[in-house]
Amino acid sequence: MTCPSDKLPAMSGIAKEYAKVIGSAYVAGLWREFLVDELAWLPLEPCTATSEYRAPSWSWASVDDSVGTPFDAIERIASILDVKVEMAGENPYGRVRSGWVKIEAPLLPLVLADNNPVRLQLKTAHGANDGFPVRFDTMSTENPDLVLMIKTRRLFSLVLNIYYKDWRECWYSSLIVTPAGNDPETWKRIGAFFAKGSQIGPRDTLTRKSTITLI
Repeated sequence: MTCPSDKLPAMSGIAKEYAKVIGSAYVAGLWREFLVDELAWLPLEPCTATSEYRAPSWSWASVDDSVGTPFDAIERIASILDVKVEMAGENPYGRVRSGWVKIEAPLLPLVLADNNPVRLQLKTAHGANDGFPVRFDTMSTENPDLVLMIKTRRLFSLVLNIYYKDWRECWYSSLIVTPAGNDPETWKRIGAFFAKGSQIGPRDTLTRKSTITLI
């Protein structure tokens, strides 16, 4: 795409037609009705950070390069309380000036796992000792600066849903979020991952939910 800021406008015609069928509000490239599920998009490779604001951190439109479509959830853990997107113009499917989503979900601290010397992994404070692979939106797990970032910033898992379960356990989709500033309730997305229930922690930890605003 010649002009990165045209990412959403380039799809506005398609989005407008889909809206007629779906009957849901369009919010920065995602659909309000399916927002909990669609927030779990994954970068196929570490994406390029945009030099200018294009969309909220929770939207795939906030990064360049390709992203993967999330799995359909079989049980939603998180709840969307409110969402607001301010458009840069009159086209409700076009460029975005700002946006936020207020979400209620389990918020679990993440730390660096030391069980895998070859591949960088994270773990929750209450889960199993073995870590799980993660994907950061704009940083490769092979980037030497990533370990320093993990150790010096507060990272949390925002658990969204269960996307698979069998007779043994459930698999969860989660975002990696970090505080966006001095406001303790304002956060931003920096990555995502899938993990087994035993890696997330005891099921009762998922009943304790926090309300945060993602920007």
